Amino acid sequence: MNPEKLAKIRALAEDMRGDPATRLVALGILRRELLRHAKAEEPTWRTFTPTPQNPPGVQTDPGYERHVFMSLHNWGKSKNGNFVHTCSHKGRGYRIILFQHKKTPTWGWLRADMTGGDEVWSGRFKDIQGAHRDAWQNLMTV
Repeated sequence: MNPEKLAKIRALAEDMRGDPATRLVALGILRRELLRHAKAEEPTWRTFTPTPQNPPGVQTDPGYERHVFMSLHNWGKSKNGNFVHTCSHKGRGYRIILFQHKKTPTWGWLRADMTGGDEVWSGRFKDIQGAHRDAWQNLMTV
């Protein structure tokens, strides 16, 4: 489409006084032309290829894994208000839940293996920090 015709269509699409149906048709043509030009200018070399810096299956640093686990800001919250964290350790996915017992002021944790379905429950801790530390230690012994 030549630039003069595109300018006329743009003027029709942007004219607030025009017929709404005509404006919609002009907007559709304008969008189609802009998308066509954007796809034509998009480079094809942006596909990901593994390099020595980012090979598939790279293991994360244990210090980073501990930092992410121990920072409660990285944890989500369940509908009940419990802290929930999903992580992978040694190639397996785990969901860890920190919760407060209902009738006592104690805390506990639950570790669920997402592939096998195994669940491990903790004992009782007087505060959330103790339950959090014990959940990390138990995850590292797996």
